[in-house]
Amino acid sequence: MSAEIDNQLRLHRLWLESRTGTRADFSDQDLSGHFFGAADLSEAVFRGARLAGCSFVGATLQRADFFKADLSEADLSYADLQGADVRGARFTNATMRSTILRGVSLRRGLRLKADGSGAPEFIRQDLSGAILDGADLRGVDASAANLSQASLRNVQLEDADLPDADLSGANLSGSNLSNCDLAGVNLTGANLSRAELNGAFLENAVLAGALLSGADLSNARISSDQMRVAVTGPATPTRKQQIALALEAVAGHEQWLNQKGGARANLGGALLDGIDLRKRDLRGISLKGASLRNAKLAGALLQQADLAGADLSASDLSFCDMRGALLNGANLTGVLFSDANLDAARIRAAGGTTIEQEIKTDLTDAVLYRASFRRARVRDVIANWPGGLPDATQTGDAT
Repeated sequence: MSAEIDNQLRLHRLWLESRTGTRADFSDQDLSGHFFGAADLSEAVFRGARLAGCSFVGATLQRADFFKADLSEADLSYADLQGADVRGARFTNATMRSTILRGVSLRRGLRLKADGSGAPEFIRQDLSGAILDGADLRGVDASAANLSQASLRNVQLEDADLPDADLSGANLSGSNLSNCDLAGVNLTGANLSRAELNGAFLENAVLAGALLSGADLSNARISSDQMRVAVTGPATPTRKQQIALALEAVAGHEQWLNQKGGARANLGGALLDGIDLRKRDLRGISLKGASLRNAKLAGALLQQADLAGADLSASDLSFCDMRGALLNGANLTGVLFSDANLDAARIRAAGGTTIEQEIKTDLTDAVLYRASFRRARVRDVIANWPGGLPDATQTGDAT
């Protein structure tokens, strides 16, 4: 069975690269416990498949079909499921740390519980650091779930059940949490700016340092004591303050990577120009949309890091390990990539929204001496090298 799966994966890679192979179709098959690793399974079909206990750590699963698949106890950490069809899929006890579920619909009626009631469940699941921006989670039951440091911007969470969940450090800006049960939720340091909390139940919720500027709290069950410890007005820290906070977050991120506590760092949108992160372990970090101009990142570990839309102009990324990093829409003007490893990195115009489609990766004047681009996806790039892209992308290593 394993040899048959490996053959399907080989043919699927050919199909993705040149459409000469065949699209992987594992519909209704029992693949329980199989190790898929960080394979590119974009658009693969797993309809009705039994995938209990499978490992998809770091896998690319964009637009994959998981309709009514059983992913119970599967490990989806760091996997990218953007655009995947997960209607009716079962995620009981699945590990989804830093999983990308951007824009995925998990609303009531589209997923089925074991008893067939149709209410989606993430009870007590580890979704720390997960990226769920724009996801439809209406009616989801995530009681006591770990969503710390998760990115939940512009998410639909109306009527969701989140009692006793850990949302510390999560970014919920612009999200709709109307009539949401947030009793006993840990929202320490969470960003709830411009969030819709109309009718939300916040009894015993911890809001220390939570940002509530512009949030709609009409008819919300919240005490004056809770409001006193939250930040209700605009509080934009200076660049120096943001860098100091970022360095603390990076230290915690490294502890988290080494399973010594800490938490995954989410530094999306931060102003970090000139920051010194040389040789730091930044694997899986979120720096989406951050300003990192003139940053010192030589020798840093940036595997699977999210740098989409970040401004890295004139930064030093020499000797960096950036395998599998997301650089869609990033500004890489004048970046030093000497001896960097960008194998399987994604460098192309983003495709999430109409606005993002207008953003292209800018590699103008970048130095790519001896950089490795094997299996990197390099498309829609702005560059001004004489004769086009450098040899590394002309030999067929990059697609």
